[in-house]
Amino acid sequence: MAENNRHGGARAGAEVAVQLPAGSMSYLAALGTQMIGLGLFAEAIRFFQLLVTAEAGNGFYNRCLGICCEQLDRLSEAAAALDRAIAADPADEFALLTRAGVRLRCGDRAGALLDVTAAASAIRDPASANAKKAQLLLKRLASG
Repeated sequence: MAENNRHGGARAGAEVAVQLPAGSMSYLAALGTQMIGLGLFAEAIRFFQLLVTAEAGNGFYNRCLGICCEQLDRLSEAAAALDRAIAADPADEFALLTRAGVRLRCGDRAGALLDVTAAASAIRDPASANAKKAQLLLKRLASG
């Protein structure tokens, strides 16, 4: 019951936010990001689908949509959103690593390796979480 109350306010906020004027893009993005943080991926998808409809070329909105779809095993939708995110910013290491994971789950090892390699070349801090994720993905790809 407490769990429902904790997320109930966020869900109610989602219903209200969808009715906001189109000029409230940053507010919608903030709410969608909060939904991701709460693990409410289906709810976050609704926000990011609205945002992507309004700004199809926005890499951040597409990356967030891709993350949510990947978490819900909607892998073809995740790949499409991540493709758009990477088209907007080819050096988006997080989008590249997320797409690598999606490709790996879909059996596209060659595509996953290309994405991890591209992400690794974009990573500036070798101690970052993205660098560690790239190393883990490379080990997974190497182990077959």
